[in-house]
Amino acid sequence: MARALTEISGGSYPVTFSEVHKTVPTSNTLIDVDAQRAYYSLFYETNISDSTPESRSSLIKRLESVRSSLPPGGVILDLGAGKQILEAEHISQFGTPKTVYNWRGECVYAYNFLTVDHTPLRPDQLLAHDAPHVSHLKASGDQLDPIRDASLHVALSNLALDFMPRKSIEELHRVLVPGGRVFLNLSDPRSTIPNNLDDAYARMNYKMYGNRWTRKKPQKTEDRRTLLMLKNKRMLRDAKELFETNEQIWETFTSYGFSLLSVTNCSQEDSDGWRMHWWEVDLEKPPIENLVFKA
Repeated sequence: MARALTEISGGSYPVTFSEVHKTVPTSNTLIDVDAQRAYYSLFYETNISDSTPESRSSLIKRLESVRSSLPPGGVILDLGAGKQILEAEHISQFGTPKTVYNWRGECVYAYNFLTVDHTPLRPDQLLAHDAPHVSHLKASGDQLDPIRDASLHVALSNLALDFMPRKSIEELHRVLVPGGRVFLNLSDPRSTIPNNLDDAYARMNYKMYGNRWTRKKPQKTEDRRTLLMLKNKRMLRDAKELFETNEQIWETFTSYGFSLLSVTNCSQEDSDGWRMHWWEVDLEKPPIENLVFKA
């Protein structure tokens, strides 16, 4: 069973998996977090991930560019981690990290993952829950209260952060140490929002519920999941949460105190000819430099 290490760098005592695997209330927002949670609860019953292997391999590659610079016991946050597929793939490539001694003389893993997701996943649904260096927190990204300020060193999020309330960016900045790095993959509306979204939603809604004269009972779980997915896409479109330009990305993240290191628009065509687009965004929480202490 993995030990939860929400405050490793702060030196607090580890707690058990069951103590950390809890729900944190969400804040008010244009994003309907309950609808998202309902959709992913159904989705993860039969699916492992809704991201592409290419987007995950890109995150792992970018993580590896800084992992060797982490302090002993450094914590990597995966926000919106789902069933921990990225962690499982990282373990498949690199195995369990070696143990080292930190500055207190304590034997710790060279690095640790802390995954966060608001979906009520059971421990057996988490693909890396047996890994000793991987812990899980069930919470919405805008309410990371169990994690103390400036306690995490690197943050990842794969096609998830832009589905969360904007306060999640503020929370991300709060929990990172100065100089902490952030590697994001963000959804491109061209791949996320279909042109016929309203028609598709109306057809599926009628299929499940009929109209006010001929009400139907909800049918298959697959239909309910599809309707919730379409509802979430309409919500994201209407709330204008997804990023369409480099300028929007720069303006949003710099307004929360991050330095923008790079932005790239990526695409990948699958075997069926469908092209997936996403943004790759690398950020830094500015380090504390030239401190002046006044008497």
